[in-house]
Amino acid sequence: MLRRPVLYYLALAMTLCSTSLLADEDRGIDLTSLIRDDWVRQAKARSQSKPLTVADDAAGGCDGIKDGTAGFHTQKQQNPWWQVDLGSVVPVGRIVIWNRVNDPNGTLRAKRLVVRLSADGKAWEEVYRHDRALFYGIKGGKPLTVSASGKKARFVRVSLADNEYFHLDEVEVFAAENLETNLALDRPATQSSTSNWSTPRKKPVSDSFRNAADEALKLAVATRTLMADSNRLASYDTALADLKKKFDEAAPDTDFQKLYFAVRRLRRELILSHPALDFDRLLINKRPPPKSIAHQCDQYYGRHSEPGPGLVILDSWKETPRPTVLFQGKLPKGSVLHPDLSFDAKRVIFSFCDHTAVMDDKIKLPIHPVEIRFGYKNQETGARRFFIYEATIDGKKVRQLTGTPADPLKTAYDRATVLIEDLDPCYLPDGSFVFASTRSQNFGRCHEADTPLRFFFIGQMLTVRISVRYHSARPTNGTRAFCPTAGSSTRGGTTSIATIRGSRASG
Repeated sequence: MLRRPVLYYLALAMTLCSTSLLADEDRGIDLTSLIRDDWVRQAKARSQSKPLTVADDAAGGCDGIKDGTAGFHTQKQQNPWWQVDLGSVVPVGRIVIWNRVNDPNGTLRAKRLVVRLSADGKAWEEVYRHDRALFYGIKGGKPLTVSASGKKARFVRVSLADNEYFHLDEVEVFAAENLETNLALDRPATQSSTSNWSTPRKKPVSDSFRNAADEALKLAVATRTLMADSNRLASYDTALADLKKKFDEAAPDTDFQKLYFAVRRLRRELILSHPALDFDRLLINKRPPPKSIAHQCDQYYGRHSEPGPGLVILDSWKETPRPTVLFQGKLPKGSVLHPDLSFDAKRVIFSFCDHTAVMDDKIKLPIHPVEIRFGYKNQETGARRFFIYEATIDGKKVRQLTGTPADPLKTAYDRATVLIEDLDPCYLPDGSFVFASTRSQNFGRCHEADTPLRFFFIGQMLTVRISVRYHSARPTNGTRAFCPTAGSSTRGGTTSIATIRGSRASG
């Protein structure tokens, strides 16, 4: 119970950090840049997760990305159109239209193009009608340049005088007095319809950041509500109120990206200020995902594991993270799984699969037909299995607890259908621990009848002298260890439960 508040707020805090913090231990980590990049990705993901609107698709026509494909794509209809809102009335100098050039038929569709201008989005003036000649974009020829002769407008509309699909790569608009700055870039746009070929915007634009800032403010307010310490958080209340006021009074040309970042920074500081997160070190396990196996139990076979760096201590994790790999040179090449920190934070217990293990010819390990198709062979991977290890938190002392010569590897009723593997250890308050194992040696009812499966049982190990005593046995997969009682259930299903007793070995 004491750990739950810490883990809860830690989970919140880690959502504010980039998932790629530990991509490379040898390089310096610019946490600020990583977090900002992650916030941008989240803003983009929010815009793409909602139903696609005409504005979403139209944004691709003025996002600054010119790659020859369709920046937007309407349905086939009479007189389809696309338009952009420049934000204010300006004298328009020229309009540059980049055609789609990745499909010859697509390039031909723009031959009856019409350009119109409007100051209010209601009354339109035609300033150009194309002569049906081909024009291009990033390749094949030049884009189309239309002179507007300084006519004043806020809205620019491009359409087809035809019953046709309409798509272009990019539309650029330049003021008469400044032919270098693209006024249409990242401005709100819309169009007559969407189609099966419509796609979300290629990058977040100002409208996306407005929506993202709105959602971030709501989340920041909800987070503040959960943290009841009004005196300690008075400064956050003031800052949050100021940001809310800026958003409510924002003009159309407000830099919503800047406002979005300010809200995200404030919420991050708010969460990290919680007393439950008043520590400077994190224990992280780095391991690749299992090879092709996603089954809730099969993925934990040692032969499906991939080697990785293992346990890493992350110092100064809030601002200037510094990673240290614990077992560098202390364990063979292998995979670490399910670490658990002791209550005094001086030791860590974990599962480890030695990838240098040599196959024992006496072990006959059945392999699922699907696994044969993936190329698994007993001689190569059959001896890879997880056992329980323990280490001091500084990584100086590492020892194996199960699977040692002193472990008789006793199974339930002396059955022998799969390799014994021990996983997911969890410390108990008295210094002992519980763990999951295949020592029950059962079969899986959701697999073929002749295929043994890990039916993890929950065991408690207190010594290298091991004896197994069954409490219950049911044909349901148990995947995680917990503090057991007779007949308990794990993850909603009753599992085989055993108790391994004795006095805990010292050292």
